[in-house]
Amino acid sequence: MTVPHSATAARSCPKLMADEARPGAGEPASGNQSTSPAAGAGKDESATPTTPASTYSFGQLVSDLRSDLRRYEGLFPVGRPGHRPARIRVLLASQGFWVVAAYRIRFWLRAQGEASGRLRFRMLLKCTSPVAAWYSVCVAKIWIGEWPRIGPGLYLSSQGGIIIGPRRIGANCTINHNVTIGVGRQRGCPEIGDNVWIGPDTVVFGAGKIGDDVVLKASTVVGRSVPSGCVVEGNPAQIKKGGPDELCRDRLGGSLGVGVPIAPRVVIKPRAPVAPREANAEPLLLEALRADFRRYRARRSAPKSRFMTAVGAHGFHATVVYRLGRWIDTHLGSPWLLPTRGLLQGVCELLRYAVGRAYGIHIDRRALVGKGLYIGHFGGVVVGRCRLGEQCSIHQHVRLEEALAGDPDSGPWIGHNVWIGAHAVIMGPVVVGDNATVAAGARVLDDVRSGCLVAGNPARHTIIDYDNAALL
Repeated sequence: MTVPHSATAARSCPKLMADEARPGAGEPASGNQSTSPAAGAGKDESATPTTPASTYSFGQLVSDLRSDLRRYEGLFPVGRPGHRPARIRVLLASQGFWVVAAYRIRFWLRAQGEASGRLRFRMLLKCTSPVAAWYSVCVAKIWIGEWPRIGPGLYLSSQGGIIIGPRRIGANCTINHNVTIGVGRQRGCPEIGDNVWIGPDTVVFGAGKIGDDVVLKASTVVGRSVPSGCVVEGNPAQIKKGGPDELCRDRLGGSLGVGVPIAPRVVIKPRAPVAPREANAEPLLLEALRADFRRYRARRSAPKSRFMTAVGAHGFHATVVYRLGRWIDTHLGSPWLLPTRGLLQGVCELLRYAVGRAYGIHIDRRALVGKGLYIGHFGGVVVGRCRLGEQCSIHQHVRLEEALAGDPDSGPWIGHNVWIGAHAVIMGPVVVGDNATVAAGARVLDDVRSGCLVAGNPARHTIIDYDNAALL
């Protein structure tokens, strides 16, 4: 599904549906393309989203919840609107509604605690936060960032894979599954206007603003402000149709990427090998786990307590299960230990299945992963039979897979200190050099030189000497 159905669009972006029937709709916009790897990067406390206002009252909370419920009832009619049995069926089937409802209640508790200074509000917030976090991550697969202001009538897809952290989300917005918004704090957090429809597998990052009545089609990567009433698609994103404001093409030049200008159809292919295909040494179990844990502790958003860091780091849980399974395969090969090895392998498979179901992170036990791995968020992370160097960072909805199932030589070879942004895909026997950066949404089908930034679909070299130390 790349565009909203007529019933959905009539509620979320009526101007765009009126323009959809005009001749010339869908014509590509001209102009240079550009992009940035900021989506999926680590958090920066200097760009914290808007904090809850003390004026958020209980009446506003109830009004917002009613508006959310009406959106779900309108998008999925199962009976007469407002009828109690129909409303109950909608509530039972809509995990996104419960995630937003829990967030709004916690938002109200924090606002009241800051306004009155009463201890009971802060205690209620602390008691409800673990339960809300468990349901959001393990059940609904939806993560909402640090207190963005969310307008009424928000619809989140129940299929999950949603990670959002903007400054503000307007009224009557629709967010489909596998969407990443604003999880890159180096360049700020975006702001979403009213009546915005965001398609599946879309990435929105940077400090721009998405105007009102905008449609972001599926698999779009947006890193700059979008005027109101536009239809946007592509990687990097381009305006395919202007809405009521036909000057949007002139103001943006047709390109919605951000960062470095990139010449279209120009591919820089290295003549020399980009990285030696040397087998990584198998790291020691405890040494690798310590290095992994230090990566999570080094994040600015990490809790002060080591225990809370270990409990809340979903990627660390998946890495621990992988390393335990890898250690069993490599160190318990003696014939005398076969019964013990079989029992421990069964336990690890159960843990790997539980982690995959709860967090959506799958790491093949045959992959060779160096120490210091950091997985930024849950959801859609697949690490197949590949080689991954030390001190690498992987973010949500990233796929590292072999071209042929079962072929050990058809998987990618990733160097050391490589940063891979959200929704990136690296597939086949390609080599990614050390200190390379793969931007959000990139599709890597060819080798990547060391120290370079690649972006786009298919990925192209955009910067030859790029320092990714701030991202790692």
